[in-house]
Amino acid sequence: MERQLCKLFYRLEIAGKRGRTTVPLLMDRNIFDTLELLIIKRTEAGVSKDNTYIFAYNNFSSPYSSN
Repeated sequence: MERQLCKLFYRLEIAGKRGRTTVPLLMDRNIFDTLELLIIKRTEAGVSKDNTYIFAYNNFSSPYSSN
């Protein structure tokens, strides 16, 4: 059963607090494809190539602007 479940999920390791440990993250194909699309569309959305975060602010607006 565990081997079949491994075929359904992708495992991603993310940095824990202060980069000390890694935390496993399991996601299904739908979530994986959605994250992949976000990464592909980063430049179109105005996210800097130097920004390593997936859910990043773009270069066009500030989170502190009064829009």
